[in-house]
Amino acid sequence: MKRRHVAMLKQGVDAWNAWRDKNQTLNPDLSNADLGGAQLGRAYLVGANLSEANLHGARLNRANLHGAHLHGAYLVGGGPQWCEPRRGGPKRGVTSSGRT
Repeated sequence: MKRRHVAMLKQGVDAWNAWRDKNQTLNPDLSNADLGGAQLGRAYLVGANLSEANLHGARLNRANLHGAHLHGAYLVGGGPQWCEPRRGGPKRGVTSSGRT
């Protein structure tokens, strides 16, 4: 199961979010995944198990990590430009959860 979840995420955020819309009760297992440098902005990662995952340099801007398990995840890297504050509220068509 874990390999399938990692493979789905590596297909891109749009494919991942569409898959999560169809599998809303699933808590994906991405533990120990190598996601270093991945473009995960806007990813719906609610409830995901990211423990021990390599997220070094991953772009997580506006990703929804509510309830995600990050124990032991490697998050070092990036910088302030990756933590841009949201200005003017959510964009049109985007809910507070980051999903359209």
